[in-house]
Amino acid sequence: VIVIDDGSTQAESIETIRRLEREFPAVRFLRQTNAGIGATRNRLLAEARGEYFIPMDADNIAKPEMVATFVRALNRNPGLSAMTCYFLAFNDESAPNQFLYGHRPVGGPHVLSCIRNVYGDANGIFRTADFRAAGGYETDRGTSCEDWEAYVKLIHAGMQIDVVPEYLFHYRHREAGFSRATNWFANHQRVMRQFRDDHSAA
Repeated sequence: VIVIDDGSTQAESIETIRRLEREFPAVRFLRQTNAGIGATRNRLLAEARGEYFIPMDADNIAKPEMVATFVRALNRNPGLSAMTCYFLAFNDESAPNQFLYGHRPVGGPHVLSCIRNVYGDANGIFRTADFRAAGGYETDRGTSCEDWEAYVKLIHAGMQIDVVPEYLFHYRHREAGFSRATNWFANHQRVMRQFRDDHSAA
């Protein structure tokens, strides 16, 4: 397990990381000057030592069986490079076991991914070597949808993705979150460039 601090400035966050570092000596803790979501995940991808890579945002909550279920699913599907899953959304006002909505990505058809993220949240499982070969995440700052774009890149690199039809984590829905605070048109254009630049069908 690797935890990376992407240049946190809040005292509470810094102290939390220090406490976790003391409590979990087997976990690798890395620190860097703020580089943004894509660059930070790419550093994690470069540092990863395992066959599989599972990125997870700090504000989401994994169900206890998430990792084991992901690994079993990918082991049973050797032709796949990545798998995502369903998730249940909550916010800080949600009562226990009450959720705002459930999200069930369908995993395709790929043509729909030019207008909608049919693949799922960033919290999925990847074959580390395949994800590296596809180039990992783009490192733009100021726009979101880096996870959606990464899945499109995998498909355009000739790889396959599917969805585990189970709710494996709880997603924290924040109205002020980066994906909702950024410009949707610019976010969409970020994904669309993967279609403009794809020459695999030529």
